[in-house]
Amino acid sequence: MTFFQFLAPSGEIIGSASSLADVASVLRDAQPSRYHVQEVSMTSFSAGRWLNPWGTAIRDDDGRVTLEPRPA
Repeated sequence: MTFFQFLAPSGEIIGSASSLADVASVLRDAQPSRYHVQEVSMTSFSAGRWLNPWGTAIRDDDGRVTLEPRPA
């Protein structure tokens, strides 16, 4: 199972989404800011989870959400 977590600049997890297409709905009520996005993978055969920094999501004053993937 893979999903995406959104973290405030303070490091607090503010939400998650099953796909990047759901980002805007997760951040709809969030404060305008830059949020860190982590890809989280969990498997039934491992005793942990795998975190991959994906990039950022920027929530503008007008409600627009822009995704910025981390450079390769």
